[in-house]
Amino acid sequence: MRKFGPMVWKAHTSAVFCLGLGVLACTKAAPETAVMAPPLGADPGRAGMDLPKCPTVAGGPDEQAKAKAKDACAWKVDDPPGDEEQVAIDTTTGTWMNLDVSPDGQTLVFDLLGDLYTLPIAGGEAVSLTSGMAWDMQPRFSPDGKWLAFTSDRGGGDNIWVLAFADGRASGEAKPITNEDFRLLSAPAWSPDGEYIVGRKHFTSRRSIGAGEMWLYHSSGGNGLKLTDRRNWEQNATEPVVSPDGRYVYFTEDVSPGGGFQYNRDAHGQVYVIQRLDRRTG
Repeated sequence: MRKFGPMVWKAHTSAVFCLGLGVLACTKAAPETAVMAPPLGADPGRAGMDLPKCPTVAGGPDEQAKAKAKDACAWKVDDPPGDEEQVAIDTTTGTWMNLDVSPDGQTLVFDLLGDLYTLPIAGGEAVSLTSGMAWDMQPRFSPDGKWLAFTSDRGGGDNIWVLAFADGRASGEAKPITNEDFRLLSAPAWSPDGEYIVGRKHFTSRRSIGAGEMWLYHSSGGNGLKLTDRRNWEQNATEPVVSPDGRYVYFTEDVSPGGGFQYNRDAHGQVYVIQRLDRRTG
């Protein structure tokens, strides 16, 4: 979600997307709802925030009752507490967007303000694939074009999800491939056979900057397999891409000197490089 003053907002927008000098599309959709967040230091109860009530479970070790109590207290990304208000947003540009092209070259998929959209490669009207309060980003087509992998916080933190795709639209409900609650996942990349997804797992220590490792997951889910080791706790590695033959995994990594993240770097020296992992030899 994006914050605008004291308001946490998110909305579908009118948008024009350009490739080179050619205008591809202009799409209009109804605005989504937004959640009002209290000002910093304010009492949530006086700012329209009805926080989840946590019932007290009395008696013996009733696991079912405990589970219900825990669920009642759980924060739900798509159904947060608070008053809702519609906010209309009209824009002709987007920044920090991620885009992919379908294997048949006919469809674009992209993220905008935390939702996923498709657009005919020749231009036309964009179609919303996902909506709601969850932040969806980094969509990637499977090699057969039947699935989309993407990053989403709809489960509480950033993980990799997949969504069936057919005839230019979502087909069915999205399902998670990873289930991390601290070492969060992002930047999904498909293997050429469509059986596996490589993602970047985020590691942090005392600083939030963090570092990344490449992990391999089966498209049906699981615990995953670590492919690379992080350099340290602060120098990042990310943006995995699998070669067409499936043998290599390419990714970017911060190799600047100093052994940690630095704001003041030598722009004329070496900062990021493209690394290559050979999956046969390791």
